[in-house]
Amino acid sequence: MFVGALPLSEIDSSKLGPHANMYLCDTPAGINMRNTMHNRVKADAFVPAGGRPATINDQNWTKFLDKDGRPASKLIVEGANLFLTPHARERLAEHGCVI
Repeated sequence: MFVGALPLSEIDSSKLGPHANMYLCDTPAGINMRNTMHNRVKADAFVPAGGRPATINDQNWTKFLDKDGRPASKLIVEGANLFLTPHARERLAEHGCVI
């Protein structure tokens, strides 16, 4: 796929594992999955490279917390796009997230 510069839609889904799902961004479900991935994935470190500015913001920063109030990732390494707003950054830091 890489050599042929093919889009993800060209992946042979029969080669995916039994628990795999593929969502393309040409459907509402795919767009929602892309836009909320950072709230669903737990990781030691989160590097939102290429993310949109203010993706985690004043209104939705709590969605990055699990049911016990812990961040989905203890470390966020922001790139140039300012993935978090200042308010979200402060609130997540108060919950133990190093940014």
